[in-house]
Amino acid sequence: MHRCFQILEIVYLICEEISRIPKHKHTLAALAGTCHSFEEPALAVLWATLPCITPLVRCLPPDCWTPHYLSEKIVIEKPIALADCSRFFLNARRVRTLEIGGENSDHHAGPCIHMNVFDHLSIFAMGQCLVPNIKTLRWFPHNNPGLISHIHLFLGPKLEAISFEIGLAEILPLSLLVNLKVQYPSLKCLEVKTYHGTTKHVEAISSVIRDWESLCDIRVPSLSNDALAYVATLPGLTHLGLSTTTRQEGFGELSQKDAFPDLRALTLGCKTSSFYTEVLKSISSRPLEVLNVLGDRSPRYELIDFFEVVEEHCDQSSLRTISFFDTMIDKMGRRGTGPGSHFLFDLDDYIISPKVLEPLLYFSGLIEVDLDPVGSFDLDNAAVKDMAMAWPHLRRLSLGKRYPSTARPRVTLFGLLPIAEYCKNIEFLSISIDARSGIRRGIVPETRGVRNGRLVTLGVGTSAIEEPMLVGSFLSSVFPGLVDIVTLEPEIGNGDDKEEPGLTPSQELWGKVQDFISVFAFIRAEQV
Repeated sequence: MHRCFQILEIVYLICEEISRIPKHKHTLAALAGTCHSFEEPALAVLWATLPCITPLVRCLPPDCWTPHYLSEKIVIEKPIALADCSRFFLNARRVRTLEIGGENSDHHAGPCIHMNVFDHLSIFAMGQCLVPNIKTLRWFPHNNPGLISHIHLFLGPKLEAISFEIGLAEILPLSLLVNLKVQYPSLKCLEVKTYHGTTKHVEAISSVIRDWESLCDIRVPSLSNDALAYVATLPGLTHLGLSTTTRQEGFGELSQKDAFPDLRALTLGCKTSSFYTEVLKSISSRPLEVLNVLGDRSPRYELIDFFEVVEEHCDQSSLRTISFFDTMIDKMGRRGTGPGSHFLFDLDDYIISPKVLEPLLYFSGLIEVDLDPVGSFDLDNAAVKDMAMAWPHLRRLSLGKRYPSTARPRVTLFGLLPIAEYCKNIEFLSISIDARSGIRRGIVPETRGVRNGRLVTLGVGTSAIEEPMLVGSFLSSVFPGLVDIVTLEPEIGNGDDKEEPGLTPSQELWGKVQDFISVFAFIRAEQV
C-alpha cells in the first residue's frame, strides 16, 4: 500500500469525495471491505447521514424484527436485549445527520417503521440518546404527531441543528421548543415548519428566540416585532428564513448600521412585497450571498421596485444566488401552475420585460438565477445576450418553469448561442423560446462553431416547435452534454375530471427532440 493511504486524513477525504457521487453507498461499502485501513473511514462516511432510521433497525438480529403482515412496516417481535445491540450501537455512534420523515426519506420514513419500534427503543434506551454524536436532526413524521414523545432518543449532547414541524393543534412540539435553548446550548441552527401558523405558534417561537445568542441559522414561519428586532442585532446570524403570509411591521425602525451585521443568506415569503423590500432596506450586511423570495402574484411594478432595492442594498460582487417564486390561486381554487390555469387579472400588468431585470445585470458574480413570477417573460435574443455577458459564472438560469407563457416568445434557437459562449459553467437552463423561427425545412441551423459541454438539462416550457430533428441537431451540436429536455407538465384534472391529460403536440415534438439528441450523442461516441 502506498504510504499516503496510511494517513487517516487523506483516506477520509477520499471517502468524503466518493460520498458526493450518486449511488455512492455501494462504493463505500466495497471500499470498507477492501482493506483494514479503509474500513473505519469508509463506514464513518457511509453512516454519517441517514435518510431514515431503518438502516439502524436492520442492524438488530433478524429474529428481532420483521415486516408487518398487513402494512409492511417493520415491527419488533421480541424483547431487545443488550447482547442484540452491538452492531446497532457501533453504527449509531457514526451517525451525524438523521432524518425522521421528510422529503428525503424512503416513503417519508414514518410509514416504513411501525410505532412499536420506537416504543421498544425508548424502553431499551432508558432515557439515553441512541445516536450520541448526532449533530443534525430533521424531524418530520408526517401523519404521526404522537411520535414527538420519542424525539429524546435522537437528541444528543452535540446537537447543533434541528428542524421539526408543528401541526395546527399540537402542544408537545411547543414544549420541546421552549426547553431546547436550556438543554442543548450547542444548538446553532433552528428550523420550525408549520402549515397552519397561529398566534400561539408565533408567540412561542418568538419567546424562545429572544435572548438566544448562539443562533446563527434561523428558519421559522414568523416572529413578533420585538423578536425580529432582537434577531437583527445577532452578530453571528448568517442565515435567516421567514415564511410569513401577512405583512410584518417593524423593520423600518431598525437602524441600517446595526441590523443583520453578518447575514449571508436570506429567505423571505410574504403576500405583500413591502415586507421583503423593508427587510432588504434594513440590512447592513452588504455581502449577502443568497437571496430567496416567495411572493404572491407580484405585478411588474412590484418586481421593478424589489430588484432596484436589491441593487441598492446588496453587494454586486458577493451575491451568488437569487430566486423569486410567485404563488397564486386560480379560479378553480388550485394553484395556477399548468397550461390550463385560469387567471382573474390582467396579465399585461405581469409581463416581465428586459427593463425589469436590468438592475440584476450589475451582479457579475451570480451563479444561480431562478425567477418564476406568474407573468411571462417578454425577452428577445439581445436581452438574453446581455444576461449571458453580465453573468459569466452562471451554473443555473431559470426564467419561468411553472407557469405557462401567455405571449409568443421572441427568443429563438440562436438566442441560446450567447449563453453557450459566455456562460461556460451552465448546467441547467430554462427559458421559453420560439423553436420555429429561423428554421428552414431540411437545413440544419448554423451553430457558428459555439459549443458548451456543461449543459445537462434544458427547460422549454410550452415553447413552439415544428422540426424536431433539426432542432435536436442544433441543440446537440451546441450542447453535446445535453441529456434532458423538460417541458411544462399538463395540469392534472379540474376537480371533477380524474383522468390524466395526454401530452400536448408541442410536448410530443420536444420528446422527439430528446430522442434525436440521444441518437446524435451515440453517433458522436461511436466516431471517437
